[in-house]
Amino acid sequence: MNKILVPMDGSEDSCEALRLFLKFNDKEKSKIYLMNVQKVKIPHEEYFTLGDRRGLVKYHKEKANEILDKGVALLDGIEFEKVIRMGDPVTEILDFSDEIKADLIIMGSHGRTGLSAVMMGSVSTKVLTYSKRPVMITRPKQEEPEEFKKKYLGFKID
Repeated sequence: MNKILVPMDGSEDSCEALRLFLKFNDKEKSKIYLMNVQKVKIPHEEYFTLGDRRGLVKYHKEKANEILDKGVALLDGIEFEKVIRMGDPVTEILDFSDEIKADLIIMGSHGRTGLSAVMMGSVSTKVLTYSKRPVMITRPKQEEPEEFKKKYLGFKID
């Protein structure tokens, strides 16, 4: 059985990556691990009570479940497991992929370029760079300009 890790961040790009994989994969031979990593930072932790920390963790778990449920809705009859982690997304994805000995990590890309890519970094790029496992990154869905379609693809525009 193939172990497929699909980190989901709540974006349409991560759902599209899962859709693409499902379109071309033998669903009966795979187990999908839908993963969401929540960045949880408690500033000045000594000022928070245990109840405050529990409430914060509960909030992030609920948020993660909402995100993962978008992926679950796409998995009709496919074996899956939901995984929620707290911490740095890159570290958690890499650690979990090694833990389960994932056959493939599938991620969507936000398609950031230029300064925003440099400033914000890219989880998918870092996973691709540091993973010992195969990684498939899908590009964001983009519509071609109408003129390009007409000239090069032969689309008839009404």
